[in-house]
Amino acid sequence: MRQSPLEGRRALLRERRLPLLFGLGSLTAMLTSPAAWAITTHDVGGWGTAWGEPSISSTDMDMSAADMGSWGSAWDNSTMLPPPPLSPPAPIDPPISAPAAAPVAVPAPLAVSPAAQPAAASGNKNHLLPAPNGVSLRPTVNPLPAPAFGSSTPVNLTADEMLHDRDMGIVTARGKVEAVQGGRMLRADVVNYNTRADLISASGNVSLMEPSGETVTSNYMELTGDFKEGLAQEIRLMLADRSRMKAATTRRKGGNLVEMEQVSYTACEPCKSNPDAAPLWEIKAEKVTHNQAEKVIEYEDATVEVMGLPVAWVPWMSHADPSVRRKSGFLFPKFRQNPGLGPNITTPYFIVIDDQQDLTVLPRFMLSNVGTGKEGKKNPFSYAALSAEHRWRGADGKTRTIVSATGDRYDGHFRGHIDADGEFFLSDQWRAGYKVQRSSDDTYSNVYGYRFRDYTQPWLTTRPYLEGFGRQNYGLAEAFAFQGLRLNDNQDMSPVVLPHLRYQYLGTPDEHGGYWSSLTDVLAYRRLKGPQTARMSVQGAYTRPFIGYWGDVTTVTASLRTDGYVSSQLYGADGTEPMGRVIPQIAVNWRMPFVSPGAVLSQTIEPMLMFAASPKARNGRLIPNEDAVAFELDETSVMRPDRMSGLDRVEGGIRGAYGLRWSGNTAEYGSVVAQVAQGWRARKDDVWGYRSGFEHNMSDYMGRIDLNLSQNLSLLNRVRLDRKDLSLRRQENTLTIGSNLLRFSGTYLYKDDGGIVSDERLSPEVFARRHSLLASVSGDMTRNVSGAVGLEQRLTGNPGLANWWLRGVYSD
Repeated sequence: MRQSPLEGRRALLRERRLPLLFGLGSLTAMLTSPAAWAITTHDVGGWGTAWGEPSISSTDMDMSAADMGSWGSAWDNSTMLPPPPLSPPAPIDPPISAPAAAPVAVPAPLAVSPAAQPAAASGNKNHLLPAPNGVSLRPTVNPLPAPAFGSSTPVNLTADEMLHDRDMGIVTARGKVEAVQGGRMLRADVVNYNTRADLISASGNVSLMEPSGETVTSNYMELTGDFKEGLAQEIRLMLADRSRMKAATTRRKGGNLVEMEQVSYTACEPCKSNPDAAPLWEIKAEKVTHNQAEKVIEYEDATVEVMGLPVAWVPWMSHADPSVRRKSGFLFPKFRQNPGLGPNITTPYFIVIDDQQDLTVLPRFMLSNVGTGKEGKKNPFSYAALSAEHRWRGADGKTRTIVSATGDRYDGHFRGHIDADGEFFLSDQWRAGYKVQRSSDDTYSNVYGYRFRDYTQPWLTTRPYLEGFGRQNYGLAEAFAFQGLRLNDNQDMSPVVLPHLRYQYLGTPDEHGGYWSSLTDVLAYRRLKGPQTARMSVQGAYTRPFIGYWGDVTTVTASLRTDGYVSSQLYGADGTEPMGRVIPQIAVNWRMPFVSPGAVLSQTIEPMLMFAASPKARNGRLIPNEDAVAFELDETSVMRPDRMSGLDRVEGGIRGAYGLRWSGNTAEYGSVVAQVAQGWRARKDDVWGYRSGFEHNMSDYMGRIDLNLSQNLSLLNRVRLDRKDLSLRRQENTLTIGSNLLRFSGTYLYKDDGGIVSDERLSPEVFARRHSLLASVSGDMTRNVSGAVGLEQRLTGNPGLANWWLRGVYSD
């Protein structure tokens, strides 16, 4: 078939590919391996006339562009390829960039623009190409293969003008240059491509936005066509987490090595009132090298600054780049000054075992003199303390184990500790776990600074457990071992509970709303010295609610409980003593809420009554007391039929309580809740100890006021008044004023001695009187920095400052 002149001209056009500077990535990669991209120039308006060729009219829109050769043929007429078969043109889509720009997509032939440009003078050295207004071009069929170094993702390029210098071999895009490829966007005032040197440069307000959210800005960027060598000046990087980094110069070598000079990094945002002020903290280094092949970042002459002041300096350090989630290596050392140990240093080493577990080894070296052993010789192990932390987290559970060991600095004896816990999800209904807390002696953790997790009591707990959850039942199997950390604790008296089994069942409500429930509890514990007991308790109950004519709610519960004990060495006696008891009980709870809704204040007044009856309690000497040793009476616990804290002690006879609860709620000013209550019993019972608040037939008066006015003012007041003369037996007042910016909290606490359930093993000093004043001030100084200061002042006994604390927290 004969080729038309138009087809001949189209066959003379060559593909013109202009790689752009998409070399900079993120903090992790800086000038990361960029996806090379190309621009294919075609007969778009005056594209042909830009190089002195005849213009193409709009009547040629129904023909596809010709295949246009390679890089060399894009600027040299000596290489020409035969035209490909004709194909239909691609549809013209709406513009995807600014109206004054012409996007160009690659790497496929493009449909020609309907707006042809007038031809330029053929003898000119430079040919200026005005961009057509609002033209959008998309790839058609027969795309060309992507260059070997690049990506086949299309590139959209917009610019105010394009300039080609044939003699120098330089193509220039100038004026609001914007290039988009694969989610990346490059903006600059000028982009040049030197075809002979295969060098790309961008200058003037250069910015590169990555798909992951990072933004790179620079005054000047330069990159070779194969993207293996590059240079950028005055680079500034904003990461996706809004942390920032800047460097005076950045060089890319060999395709995977990035060198930066005069580097600074911070995660603090600039102060809104003074953006030029020094950040809260910043890391500066004279040189930073990022080896992308080995994924390692090295620092030379690095300094850590806080508010512009240097606080730490290291001559050299390295770590894995952020693309590496975890990597083995040394962590930052810790320097400490301990009154008992003197100066010491810890050099942690992190070991990656696999994707689900790791190990941190923390050798600790003592820098001061140590004591001598029994033979008067130095113990080498006393110069160091070795600790390690192992972590594992899987789809079905997690574990964490911390251990340490050392030699005593005076006699060389072994000292150490273990703090471990784990949780495993065996199925949707079953869960197992453990906690292990042990120490070689009472003072080890305090002297060496190894703090236990969940350390809220002066004893350590070891507990394995197994739990099962059902729709209407719950099962638990567990064991306990304890270690006291007080000087007067006798470990031989500490119990080992093995096992403790518990099963609860809650039935489905019947047609009247009533339901059955049951509780089974099995417990056994042993000691080296002291009581040893096995206990089994089984209770069944039926509960039925009734709704009265006036809206009152009455709940009736009938239950039967059986306890069996087998004990030995009770109160120093030899032999085994079995004991049992049966406790039938009926309990009635009644309440009647009166509701008064209002536009400003909605109120609820609710009188409450409780009545319970059971045989006289059997709490003899053959029934030990382990789980009901102490109890605090308040306005809520006094309203329960079973007011004991455990199963070993039972309150029998006819008894009850009455109370009143009032609450007020407003939409604007918050809420107020007040409650008062008093308990009673038909006959006195020695189950309550001296000054517990329930020594007689009537208990003390208990009350509570909880005031919450918005989020800036709250008041909690709890009191217990003597039943006869209304003298104060307990009072707790906590006032909180302020917001998170600045908050004041003050507590006045008075607690009379008492709350002891009758037990001969306890001394009166266990729950001694307390009368003190606590005050604290806390606040958020910045978004990441908060602090607090507080004190406790004793008001009786030995008046004076009992305790004070100062806390500063940086959280980012």
